[in-house]
Amino acid sequence: MWARYSDYEILKGYIYGEIILNVKEIRFEGKIISIESIKKLDFNFYDQEGSNNSNVLYGSLNGVLVRGVNNSLTIYFKDNKERKIFLQQKKTDDYESLRLLLIEYCKKGLISFLALTSIICSSYKEVQELKEKCFK
Repeated sequence: MWARYSDYEILKGYIYGEIILNVKEIRFEGKIISIESIKKLDFNFYDQEGSNNSNVLYGSLNGVLVRGVNNSLTIYFKDNKERKIFLQQKKTDDYESLRLLLIEYCKKGLISFLALTSIICSSYKEVQELKEKCFK
């Protein structure tokens, strides 16, 4: 089977709703979750819509474009429950636009500093600058 780079992967399911994050709460599916009830947030950003999912290291050269749905947010609650939400990332910088909010989450202990650096830093210099913002 040949695929052109203009072909998208087949979507298994459907995309609906939105997630709204801010310093006081998280909103999704008509629910409002207070930040005070959250123990930890775990963001995973693996792809964005329109990127190529070929991986030469693992022998994949299919050339199909992804839909940006291989991203997630897992919310760990203080009552030991958890909820995993899958996210569609439309642009590379969707999470970058959340930079200040993610830094606030780190200051509150909801995201580890290491996880934060893996999301928003691409160089040692950026890690050092971020350290100044988070720990001053």
